[in-house]
Amino acid sequence: MLQDFANRQSTATSRGRKMSYIAELERKVQALQTEATSSIIQLILLKRETSARTAEISEFKLRLQTMEQRVHFQEALDDALKEEIQQLKVRIAQDIAKMKLRSSGSSAKDDHSSESKRD
Repeated sequence: MLQDFANRQSTATSRGRKMSYIAELERKVQALQTEATSSIIQLILLKRETSARTAEISEFKLRLQTMEQRVHFQEALDDALKEEIQQLKVRIAQDIAKMKLRSSGSSAKDDHSSESKRD
């Protein structure tokens, strides 16, 4: 009987430790599940943020490309205007030279005709 009592006591103690161990394992499982859920939520948020940043980068690349096209267009326009200005300068110089020739030619004619009138 004493032996039975000791065996029952030992079994109860063993059962109590087993229950405590199971309860501790269940707490650990619960903590790990909570951590996993938190990690999944964080991962989802990071994926959304990554997608948003990727879209933002694409938008910036498109804006940069548009600006580069504008710069190239402006440079081409500037070059065309410089060329036109150079052509106008040449034409003006030619017109001035023609006017000087006419002016000096008419002065020579005036001098020649005034000499003819004196005679």
